Amino acid sequence: MRDESGGELVQKIKELEYSALKAEGLKRIELRLQILQMTLTIAGVLIGVAVQLGNSLISLIYPPLAFCLAMLWTQNDIRARQLADFIGKAYEREPGWERLYKKNYSGKGAVFYLPFSIIASGGTFIITELLAIALGLIKRSIGWVWWVMVAVDAVFFIATVWLMILAHKAREQTLTEQELT
Repeated sequence: MRDESGGELVQKIKELEYSALKAEGLKRIELRLQILQMTLTIAGVLIGVAVQLGNSLISLIYPPLAFCLAMLWTQNDIRARQLADFIGKAYEREPGWERLYKKNYSGKGAVFYLPFSIIASGGTFIITELLAIALGLIKRSIGWVWWVMVAVDAVFFIATVWLMILAHKAREQTLTEQELT
């Protein structure tokens, strides 16, 4: 009798863990979308103000901020993918969605070697950074501050591209059976 109730308790704990992990995965997806919305809002405000005032230095503030938002997005993307991988391997005894997706859809729908999901989200960061830098180059200011900001922005732009590649590589990594035990 004790063994049965212990087994039921373990099963209940696994069900609760599964539910918590699924909820966390959904929350991370929601956070990624909020980060993209925030990125577009900040880009619109800073670039709009820079154009209205004719001050390119304002638009050059954006790329470092976008890089920080891209780091947040990447961290949530990697954790959401890890959660999905763990759930797929630890809880899905029959082929579930995660296994089906990896088997049938991974690698399809890609530009260069990045999947559309990375390009769409990463494009938000990359294109808005390019717009801010382009505006800064078109409405050039004279002085050393402008040169420093353009150089810093170029570094942050390259770092943002690197983050998107890192997010893709992290998606390709999966848990091994040994890591699950």
